[in-house]
Amino acid sequence: MAAKTLPPARRRLARIRCLQECIDCLHESKPLPESICYVPLELEYYPPSKTNIKLYACPNTSSEVVLSLACTIDTRIIVSGEELCNGQGKWLKVKKVKAHAGSDFEDIKKDAWLLLFSSRSSVEEAPPIMPVTEKTRTKTVDKSTSSKITSWEDVVDNHYALQFPQRRPTKAQADSTAVAQLQSVMRDKTWSLEHDESLVQLMAQHIPRDNDALGAIKSYVEHVDVSSYCDEDGPLNLTDGDPDTYWESDGSQGQHWIQLRMKKGTVIKKLCIVLDGSDDNYLPSRILVQAGGIDTRIRGIKLQSTEERSLGFDCDFFSKDKLVRFPMLEPFSPEVLYRRAIILQRFVNIMDSVLHYMKVRQLLPLSKKRLNLIETFLKDTATDPSEKPVVYINRRAAMEHRCDPSQDPDCKSTVFMQLYEGLKPRDRTSKPLHYRWSSRYDQWWECKFLSEGIIDQGGGFRDSLSDVAEELCPTSSDSPIPLPYFNRAPNQAHDDSNVNRDMYVPNPACQDWEKYEWIGQLMGACFRSKENLVLSLPPFVWKKLVGETTTWSRDYQTVNAAEVQLIDNLDSMDQDTFNALGRSWSLILSNGAPLALRLDSDGATKVLNYSERDEYAEEVRRIRMNEFEDQLMAMRKGLITVVPEAVLELLTWQELETRVCGDPEITIEALKKTTYYDDLDETDIRVKYLWEALKAFSNEDRSRFLRFVTGRRRLPAPLVISSGKGDTIDSLPESSTCANMLYLPYYSSAKMAEEKLRYAAYNCIAIDTDMNPWED
Repeated sequence: MAAKTLPPARRRLARIRCLQECIDCLHESKPLPESICYVPLELEYYPPSKTNIKLYACPNTSSEVVLSLACTIDTRIIVSGEELCNGQGKWLKVKKVKAHAGSDFEDIKKDAWLLLFSSRSSVEEAPPIMPVTEKTRTKTVDKSTSSKITSWEDVVDNHYALQFPQRRPTKAQADSTAVAQLQSVMRDKTWSLEHDESLVQLMAQHIPRDNDALGAIKSYVEHVDVSSYCDEDGPLNLTDGDPDTYWESDGSQGQHWIQLRMKKGTVIKKLCIVLDGSDDNYLPSRILVQAGGIDTRIRGIKLQSTEERSLGFDCDFFSKDKLVRFPMLEPFSPEVLYRRAIILQRFVNIMDSVLHYMKVRQLLPLSKKRLNLIETFLKDTATDPSEKPVVYINRRAAMEHRCDPSQDPDCKSTVFMQLYEGLKPRDRTSKPLHYRWSSRYDQWWECKFLSEGIIDQGGGFRDSLSDVAEELCPTSSDSPIPLPYFNRAPNQAHDDSNVNRDMYVPNPACQDWEKYEWIGQLMGACFRSKENLVLSLPPFVWKKLVGETTTWSRDYQTVNAAEVQLIDNLDSMDQDTFNALGRSWSLILSNGAPLALRLDSDGATKVLNYSERDEYAEEVRRIRMNEFEDQLMAMRKGLITVVPEAVLELLTWQELETRVCGDPEITIEALKKTTYYDDLDETDIRVKYLWEALKAFSNEDRSRFLRFVTGRRRLPAPLVISSGKGDTIDSLPESSTCANMLYLPYYSSAKMAEEKLRYAAYNCIAIDTDMNPWED
């Protein structure tokens, strides 16, 4: 029985058995099964037409040409079953060549490499040679090889399928050296599942996301964004193929746009927009790269394009510069990481076919089916509210409370509490907000800031989210904490290079469960939308929220690294050093409260003896790992009322954090990708000075700048650069957070631009008619 004739149910069960064995191997740091690492010893190819083929001494077109072949359709080429992808493309190692029918195969005595696909080739380009199939085999080929299977998928399916051995198809001879190399990384005792997780995170950052909402253009476009959203109009109407639906711009002339973010390697041959002549009052007056009249209706977008061939992760991808943020991977060579990436992608391909039945969370970011499944869950559980609630906010009172929280112990003046109370149902017939809004519903409430002349078209709403985040987890390490729900993590008190020094953790003394649930609901609403609630929580907390397993040495050190080191060192500590510490049966909780674990007969805390240190260490680990468990579970309870628990089970903690908080790293490259220019271009001296100034900014400076312009503290956030409103030089910039617009004046130098932009970012937060006007 050929592998392709296996019934679907038996093939699915076979793959589940394979995955289960692979999961056991991953958790036990053992080599994966030979079947998933299968590589055929040889494969047979033929040229589909007359062609000349060059064979190189190594997989590099700059190397010596060892052989030039004039091929016909009767030529047969035997290559190694192991492919090699590098920055130039996909290569095959040629072992034998038969020039024409009736001749014998001749061995290639030197290393000879053939470039099958260039890394810049299009999917429309045919390769110089193609695999021999049953239809293309000649009578001179040994038929004993015709029934042998050569793909690793078929080997997996038939190895794990329950069938009689005599009916199981024969696999072609394996390349034992290549199989051993694919398995070898797990023979290195320093490699673990954590290394696989790190490798997956690296790879996942460079995988283009598939988006079914893009319709027919999803093969070429990663994302469609528009300048304004209406209740019934949105970018989905541009890609649904329905000429009766449309996106309508809303606002002033010259301030609206449609952005297509193209996939890497796409070459646009023709770009069309669909209009309706009957919309005589809604037709664009002009169409440019940034264009549009007043209130135009665009009914669709069509592309004629070609797609660059994807060769996956090549060996050159795993260069040292890519590994800077992944220190666990730096000790390993690019060749080792490349082969491990091959195996992980095979694992995920099998997993995608049975995703509903099995998963390994750490490897899920490579899965393509998973993202569609997540979006399906979110779409099926989304319900937009019938009306937009209006909340009145006194930010002056909230600012006064931030300066001295002791004057308002109940925190009623905070934006957090004003929002919480203002969003409560107003009468018995009103329903509480459920926060399960679809992504197209981009403003959940309207803010009316007292004593601030604002028309909230989104900027005020985003500002309220930023205010809430700042009250929960202040960015300044010196300012008081306005609310009781989070404490500064102990790592903030240590002057070291710990990357988790700015983190907060839930307050174990606070038992206001309803507020913690509401925080979880806000996090869930941000997960569903493009908005951010920037909470500086350590990985330990995010792992708890998403449901991942946490450990003391790896995870709790993101909360209190000094405590982890001290407790772990007790085991090997000599008695003199231990006695010098003078420890007792007590500890300090993350909120600074002392906790006595054992008392003597007089009610005083017992002194810790040297022989009791192991018992003490276990007790401390248990308490510290669970000290704010109730608060976390309340947040998770609120979170899963908005985001289905099934979605959380498909996420890593990094993905949850990024979708709730945005990307914490604001690079110049990332900012430029989200920036648009209105009546300016990139060659303008004002734009040049802007980017030079932002290059000198720290990440915190850029976060402040982003909030000044957009109301958001993290990416993604659209940024529109426009010319200043006057002719003055070296004045402070202005912004409109509703339009995500920066009005950029002229500056005498990049240094002056840096000074003015930084001052505005840190000092200009009040809104007057949704504008931040500041003059010298």
